[in-house]
Amino acid sequence: MNKPVVTERQTWFRFFPEGSVEFLVVTRVLALLMLAALIVVRSNQRPLVLVALVALLWLDYLLMLWWAIQVTTDLDDLFSEPQPGDQEVRYRRVRVGLQAALPSAVAVVVLAPWPALMGSLESSMALGHLGRWVTVPVFGVLFVVALFFAQRALQRVRLGRPGWTLLFLIPVLHWFAMHRLLLGLEARFQQRCGEQGQPPGDDLRSGLALVLADVSWVLSVLPWGMVVVWVWWRGSWPAVAPGCGTLLAGLFAVADLAALEQLHRRLVGFIQKL
Repeated sequence: MNKPVVTERQTWFRFFPEGSVEFLVVTRVLALLMLAALIVVRSNQRPLVLVALVALLWLDYLLMLWWAIQVTTDLDDLFSEPQPGDQEVRYRRVRVGLQAALPSAVAVVVLAPWPALMGSLESSMALGHLGRWVTVPVFGVLFVVALFFAQRALQRVRLGRPGWTLLFLIPVLHWFAMHRLLLGLEARFQQRCGEQGQPPGDDLRSGLALVLADVSWVLSVLPWGMVVVWVWWRGSWPAVAPGCGTLLAGLFAVADLAALEQLHRRLVGFIQKL
């Protein structure tokens, strides 16, 4: 047992019991408001709303990424042999987090409608099409390179299977991948509970939340995904906006948070008993 790290984590969760999960509530509520705003705002205001939405979703992704890194490193670092330089544990998490965030940063640069902020969405179509022919190949290569380094970083902390960690680094798909990674984190958590003679608890509610999150994710991503492709490629807003997709996105946000929170609360309770 690494007592210095255990004490540090116990102190941290005493003041921040929900960790980064509580901040996910804020980002998701604001993101849902931005989705609803896209349906009602005027066309010349949509580019600003879209950029704000992309920024919120990126922040949401970074918070989820940091939470996943903290959980998987806790399941190892708490039980490692104490080392003279235990400060390295914190620095290692930061390094892994920065490397893992690189692909999403490249995706934000490519997907956000930056040209449209210079004027109306329609007047920026020519600039947008020209920019895509130049930027997409360049940033596509950068994205693949960033994926390589980011996945290696996540594999070093044993976040999960290579295929799921790779999908976790791709925006939008990361939600679905996180649900698969949660199953592996649940198994590692139960193993640690068995080693310490603690009951692992009932994971039925988190399992139901995962199923609901998967279904609502598919039903909400498909309609809004078509809108994103249409806007990104055509440079104009479609005639019909998927209002039902916004409601399903709200259901997904709640179910996804419930699944994360179940594991997080059980882990915090486990750490407080060490």
